[in-house]
Formats: sequence, structure tokens, C-alpha cells
Amino acid sequence: MIYLSGCTNNLIEESLVKAGIGLILNPKSGYVGRCQRFRCFAIDNGCYANKWEEGYWLDWLATIPTDKCLFAVAPDVYPDAKASLERGLKYTDLIRSMGFPVAIVAQDGAEKIDYPWDEFDCMFIGGERTPKAKDEWKISKEAELVCNRARNAGKWVHMGRVNSLMRLKRAERMGCNSVDGTYLKYGPSVLLPNLLKYVEVINDKQTLFEDQWETHGHSIHRNFS
Repeated sequence: MIYLSGCTNNLIEESLVKAGIGLILNPKSGYVGRCQRFRCFAIDNGCYANKWEEGYWLDWLATIPTDKCLFAVAPDVYPDAKASLERGLKYTDLIRSMGFPVAIVAQDGAEKIDYPWDEFDCMFIGGERTPKAKDEWKISKEAELVCNRARNAGKWVHMGRVNSLMRLKRAERMGCNSVDGTYLKYGPSVLLPNLLKYVEVINDKQTLFEDQWETHGHSIHRNFS
């Protein structure tokens, strides 16, 4: 399982790259110039803060190289599953035409939706923040069902907002191919050893899900299977 860091800098980047950790970009991070140094990267849409601007986002997306990119997240509507699908599908053809695999965001209640699997390449497990992290939909049995359906459809599965070893382990059990988090944001150098250990713990053991799903359909995803 690949960990994508939402934080990097000159002091920690070499260690991240050496550990096989990837990078996740968003329109405000300023990391576009760094993404090719990493094993792989992904592109978030910046919609979470509800200040998303289509023109700015498209111009920014056009500056990013396509090789090594696991997916670009189509615009979503936090935390509405149905609205996220409807909004995301308006952009899937455009994102693919730019050379990126496209991710649709699954929000709370996504298990009730019949997803058009041929229309996108990655299922991004999002969901609403709750006062107690253990109560969030994204780590529920219902979210795991969505992961299973996506994997059986040959899709890459990614979970956002993974900032602890416990959640890393849960994402692995759910069959996620990759996760991202901003764990390093509030103390990159101090927290780096913890993150490297978490990733080592996850990747030292063989996944239980290796033989349960079909091969990923997109070429970039097959490279990392």
C-alpha cells in the first residue's frame, strides 16, 4: 500500500523518496515542482474548503506532468455522496483527455449508489469528519463494501485523511491501494521517524487481499500493483 504525503520540504524529502512514499498535490500546496522526484503522486481538487474555482483548478492541472500520476480527483461535494458523483462525472472525460486517471470521491452513504465503473479509474474514499474519528463513515463496514465493489470492478482504491497507524491498518484491511495524509504538517522533522515506521509496518507484511480482485485497468495502476 502506497502512502502519499501531503507535506514535504528540503529536509525530509530525501527520506520520503527513499522510503517509497509518494506525494499528494492540491492547488494551494506549491508542490508541483517536486512531484517528479517521488515514486508516484496524486492530485487532489481543493474542494474541501468550499473555495474551489474551476478556471484556476484547470489552469493548475494543465501544469502538472501526467507520468507517475496515480489519479486526479474530480471535483466533489463534501460530504454528499450523490452530489459528489454527479459533479465528478461532469469532469471525468476532461480529466482523462488531459492524460490523468480520474478519481471519484465516495462520501457517506456511497454504499447505496450504483456507480458507473467504466466512467472513472479510481475510487477515493472520503467522508465527513466526526468528533470521534472511530465513528467516521470512511472506516465503516459500509465503506469497506464500497472498496470491495471498486476492487472487483478493477479500480484503484484510495483513502484520504489517513494520519495514524491505526487508520493505516484499517485502510489496508479494507483493500486500499494507497492512502494520503498530512501527518507531517505540524512537525515534519519530528514526526518523520514515526511515519517511516508506520509505512514499514504496513508494507513488511504481505497484503491479505492480493488475489481477491482483478488486475487494475489503467496502465499506471498496473505499474504499482
